[in-house]
Amino acid sequence: MAIHFRKALLFCTNPLPGCFRYADYFQIYPWDSPAAPKSDKEKLFPVALEYFFVDSAMLPVPKDFEEIKSYLSREAHSNNKQKQILHLISSITNYRFCTHAVWDNILVILQYPFHNPTKTYNNNTNPR
Repeated sequence: MAIHFRKALLFCTNPLPGCFRYADYFQIYPWDSPAAPKSDKEKLFPVALEYFFVDSAMLPVPKDFEEIKSYLSREAHSNNKQKQILHLISSITNYRFCTHAVWDNILVILQYPFHNPTKTYNNNTNPR
C-alpha cells in the first residue's frame, strides 16, 4: 500500500487571496511564479493543487491493458480524486476551478486522418 503525491496546475476564475489546506487531504494555493507571464486582462488565474491518494483504492483496468495496468489505474484514480476535490471546493466557495484554460473567440479546424473527400457530408439540397 503506497501513498502517491500529486501536484497539479489548475485555473480559477478569481485570484485566490491565500492558501487553503484541509487536514492532510489537500491544499490549494495561488501559483505565483516570477517566470509566469502577467497581464491585466487575465480571466483565469493559475493555482496549485496538492493532494495524495493510496494504492488500496486503485481502480480496475480491462484485460486488454494488462501491460500498463498499474499506470492506468493509478492515473485514473488520481484524475478522479482531483475532480472530486475541484467539484467540492467549487461548490462550497465563490471560486470556480477548472483543469485547463478556456480561450474565448478561437476558431479551431480539425482535419481527421480518415477524411474521405469524395463523400458529401453536408449538401444543402433539403428545403427548409
